[in-house]
Amino acid sequence: MPRLNPLAVARLRSEQRAQPNQPPQPTADIYCYLQLEGTNERFDFILNPSSIDQKVAANYESLPSAGTNIPRLQYRYGEALQLTLNGLILMSPQHQASLQPLLDAGVKLTRCDPANQKFAAPVCSFVWGTRRLESCVVTGFDFSEKMWNSSGFPVHAEGSMTLIEVLSNRPTPATPGSTQQVSPKLSSRELEAGSKGAIAWIKQNPLKLPSSLQQRVKLGQYRILTNPQTRAVAITDSTGKTLSTIGTNERGTFKPKP
Repeated sequence: MPRLNPLAVARLRSEQRAQPNQPPQPTADIYCYLQLEGTNERFDFILNPSSIDQKVAANYESLPSAGTNIPRLQYRYGEALQLTLNGLILMSPQHQASLQPLLDAGVKLTRCDPANQKFAAPVCSFVWGTRRLESCVVTGFDFSEKMWNSSGFPVHAEGSMTLIEVLSNRPTPATPGSTQQVSPKLSSRELEAGSKGAIAWIKQNPLKLPSSLQQRVKLGQYRILTNPQTRAVAITDSTGKTLSTIGTNERGTFKPKP
C-alpha cells in the first residue's frame, strides 16, 4: 500500500472530527501542493500525480508575402503553459475518514466568492520540492468516486487536475529608493488586441508612415512588435530590427503617435 501524505491526512482527520487544524508535521517525503497566492492557505495532495502532461504553444499569424509559395508567419504571442496532473489518487486511512473536505477544497479552487468581494477563482502556485509554477489557476478538477463509507461519503477517489499559468496578482515591486510605480506588463490578450489595432491603422494610414517603409508595408514585408513593459509598438523587419516606432499599446488599444 502506498504511503499517504501526513500533511493531507492530518487535515482530513481534523476536519472530520471538527477539531481545530493542527500545524502540519514535518516529513522527509516530498509531496506536491498548491499555495494560494497572497494567503497562508494551501491545498495538499494525498499522493503525488502518476504523470504530468505539459502543453505550451506559440501563436502565429499568416501574412501574404509577394513572390513566395507559402505565407510568411508573424509571431504574435506565446500561449500560457498548461499542466495536467494525471492519476491523482485520494484515499483516506483505513477507508474511514471522509474525503469530502478535500474534494470540496479542490472544487473551491475553480470558484469565485462574490460574498467576500472575490470575483475570480484564486491564483496559486504549484509546488513540488524546489519545483514551482508561479501564478496559475485551476481550470479543471475531474474526479471519480470509487468507494464510500457507511455514511455514504467518499473514502477513495481518483482524478486529474489542470493548471494554467496566468499573470500574477501580486504588485510589481518598485525600484529601491524610488517612489515611481512600475506599470504591470501587458497580458497576452492585450498584446494581441493592440497588434491587431496597429495593423488595421497601418492599412488605413499607409501615407502617414515614413516613405522608406511604405513600399515594405505594401508588400507585407514587416512585423509588428510590442514591448510588453514600455508598451511601445514598432514596425520591424524579419529579424526583429526596429524600423520605426508608430505608437503605444494602451492596455489592448493601439494609440498612434501624434
